[in-house]
Amino acid sequence: VETTHNKMVATAVIQRLLWVCQYPGFSNSLVGPYDNVGVVQGRIPGSAACQVFYPAASATASSTQFLPYFRARAIPGLAEYSRIDSGLLQFLSMKRHPCHVHAPIVEEEEFPVVLFSHGLGGCLEMYTDICQQVASSGMIVVALEHEDGSGCFAETAEGEEIRYKSPSSEPYSRKKVVNFRRDFLEHRAGEVTKTMEFFLGGWRDEKSLDLSSNGVYETNTDTWKQVLEKVDTKKGVSLFGHSFGAASMVYTIQQKGGLETKLMDAVNSLTMLDPWAFALDEKLIEKGSQSSVPFSSILSEKWLTNSETEQVLELHSDNRDNLYYMPRSLHASVSDSPWWLPRLISRRFGLRGQSEARHDTIAASAKASINHMEASIKCYQEDTKEIEKDTSDLSPLLPFPYATTELKLPKAQQLSSQNI
Repeated sequence: VETTHNKMVATAVIQRLLWVCQYPGFSNSLVGPYDNVGVVQGRIPGSAACQVFYPAASATASSTQFLPYFRARAIPGLAEYSRIDSGLLQFLSMKRHPCHVHAPIVEEEEFPVVLFSHGLGGCLEMYTDICQQVASSGMIVVALEHEDGSGCFAETAEGEEIRYKSPSSEPYSRKKVVNFRRDFLEHRAGEVTKTMEFFLGGWRDEKSLDLSSNGVYETNTDTWKQVLEKVDTKKGVSLFGHSFGAASMVYTIQQKGGLETKLMDAVNSLTMLDPWAFALDEKLIEKGSQSSVPFSSILSEKWLTNSETEQVLELHSDNRDNLYYMPRSLHASVSDSPWWLPRLISRRFGLRGQSEARHDTIAASAKASINHMEASIKCYQEDTKEIEKDTSDLSPLLPFPYATTELKLPKAQQLSSQNI
């Protein structure tokens, strides 16, 4: 009993210290020209819950209600997935959201839409920093929370909780991963498709824009309507994802039958962060490498040094010019998790590279992603396949293939689905 009490006291003290020291720490500056980013949450009819980031007209939020960065009810699922005490993680729900809640969107312009798909163990909060960075460039970024059981937490429209579904205990192999993840990919593709339809005009057919789900999401009908009316459908939709989320976007485009012609024609680009191509079967990878959709990948250094890099290179077999990597970064570096805890602790947990500078990977990855999206949108509007990108300002990203003098590769490491 005394041991349990001491543990509870220690956890409470650590949690309070992290909150007092203002963890988690988000980027202090945005990479785009818009100084303010607004946010609204809700549920897309027939799809999933999401968090939407957009250029805000001012830093004044239209809601005085406190919106936590992380929902308290999502903490137990995150703790279960990450194997960290849930009491320690409660400080995430004590942090105010870094964006301006329900702030009015910039009035003078319309903006293209970006759909973001999270990786394994993710949720709608997990990539807040990189999503707000991309939104600051003048885009409406929709971060989905997939309900396929691949995330740490999600809820159905009826409020039923969904946690991470683990694979069987049979030995890890490509065949096992492809077979196990196929249904997950199919489910995610359906959610992406429904969300595309909604943002491309389907929302006008809805009887109501009350996008709350049993009142559990901090939503605002007026804000939703303002954002939806500012969607520039003439610029198409950019698909964006990390790890299994990137694989999900490849699957969405290349699945048997693919997207309907109308929706396929609306896809202007695909940007992938550490794509987990290992989860895709060979036919999808082959089709993906020959895709008519302009695609680009940004890899962490860690993603170049494991036994599953081969499938990523196969995916880029005809497109090596749009493949970059970030020195000293890890697979989790583009998510928020490396910045939840102090540097030494993050590195001990394997969330942050040993020599990785604070927020550099997110800023560099966001700039490169924006670069690819904007160039692709221009081609989409001009109906040409000749993409012209200014890559002079992508430092510290490096092109692939890399110079061996710049990167010392350790022995390839076997991954497991728990750390992807």
